[in-house]
Amino acid sequence: MKNVLFPLTFLALLFSPGCIGHNHNIGAGTVTATFTYHEKVTSPEGAILEAELLDLSMADTPANVINRSSTPLSGPPPYTVTLSSPNTDETHLYAVVGRIKVNNRTRFTTQSAVTVLTQCNPSEAEVLLVAAPRNSAP
Repeated sequence: MKNVLFPLTFLALLFSPGCIGHNHNIGAGTVTATFTYHEKVTSPEGAILEAELLDLSMADTPANVINRSSTPLSGPPPYTVTLSSPNTDETHLYAVVGRIKVNNRTRFTTQSAVTVLTQCNPSEAEVLLVAAPRNSAP
């Protein structure tokens, strides 16, 4: 039975359509990003979540910031932010990053950007923040 299932599974994956409906200019895109961290602490007074939607398409250049949000925080995570892009291109790669700052010092930051919107990526992102080094610059 295994000898029959493997070739069938392989063929199904080989000929599956992948992302359906490749339209290069898909118009406006909206991302709902939920930020959390593992530490068992609540956000201190004055904490701000800075979230960014980035276009990572240009190689060897800094990412282009498409949208930025700065939200005062209260209470424990998760924290949810909505970011939008007025003009989304299916051939581009978009990602969400974030950081939590207190008194203009980064306390938590994104370790890995989370890709969204295009190239089969979702419009929702779960972003894990990690504690920033104590001597990190703003």
